[in-house]
Amino acid sequence: MRILTAYGEMDRSAVIRERILVENEHERTLNLEYRLKAPLRLPDGRLVLPDEVIKRSAHVRINRWPVEARALDGFLGRNSGITPSGSRPDQAAQRLLRILGRGYRFANSQAMCTSFKQDILNGLHAFGSSVVRGATTKDTFNIALFLASASLGAATTVYSTTGELAGSGNYTQGGQSVTNANAPTTSGTTAYWTPSASVSWANLTSSGSFDCALLYNNTAASKNAVSVFTFGAQSITAGTFTLTMPTNDNANAMIRIG
Repeated sequence: MRILTAYGEMDRSAVIRERILVENEHERTLNLEYRLKAPLRLPDGRLVLPDEVIKRSAHVRINRWPVEARALDGFLGRNSGITPSGSRPDQAAQRLLRILGRGYRFANSQAMCTSFKQDILNGLHAFGSSVVRGATTKDTFNIALFLASASLGAATTVYSTTGELAGSGNYTQGGQSVTNANAPTTSGTTAYWTPSASVSWANLTSSGSFDCALLYNNTAASKNAVSVFTFGAQSITAGTFTLTMPTNDNANAMIRIG
């Protein structure tokens, strides 16, 4: 039996799977982490050690929402969105807190300033000496495409060619730069930004099935990751692949901080 990992398919007998179960009255989350039993030398010379997670997955089951959430859902109506199957737990929790916040007003409210969220996108705040800026111009952001067998997600920190489409078939590794004519802005308590034009690859023949795009800062020395976007897995042969950008507003923008 073989499994897909961050380094491609591997024999199941060479891998150790660790199960981490977290359960309470509201949810049951099973995290699975896969590591090698012994060091593995990859064809490109890199060494993968047993302490490295080569595959990670999570399975979440909602048991029930808090009493307050169910009461609010009944009060607001059937389509309010606070349902176990309507959204991921973190989204539902955020929505619940926003609704509760509107119901209870005090002189002072603890919250992150909306202007600060916009400042993050503008690169105004330098919390570490390694990110002190030497210029006030915009950074350049790229979008790169990744194979369905890759392992990108919330834990991705920087751009890497690992799992990316091969540099062939009219695809260049590193992806394409996005057109950035939209300034970061805010609406309500949400700061947002979206590239101002779609990104397209013409006459593309992909090196395999791909279902993922990574937006990253190409100006930064480490090419820091910004966000991972997934879509239906597909293979392209001598065709055009286009990533159409969403509406640039606080409900649909590609990057939203709320």
